[in-house]
Amino acid sequence: MDRSEPVRLMEFIGSISDFVVEPQPDARYEHIGATLADAVLQANNNYDRNVRPRIKRILGHYARCTTLEALKALLRTTPPTSS
Repeated sequence: MDRSEPVRLMEFIGSISDFVVEPQPDARYEHIGATLADAVLQANNNYDRNVRPRIKRILGHYARCTTLEALKALLRTTPPTSS
């Protein structure tokens, strides 16, 4: 990677007038599912309206699935439409 690529990316992001860096008060979940969902859902979503409630739901329903291994086991046994 060219050293100027990160700089160009930073300049591009800075040029987007409606780009907002969301504060991350909940960013230390210590829960792999919540962390992954937070990262995926942030794009083009209102954080407080769409992302935060989903993360709270994941933490509430799947509190014991904090590791990648636990998440993989859950995904093997839980249908995608399950709540």
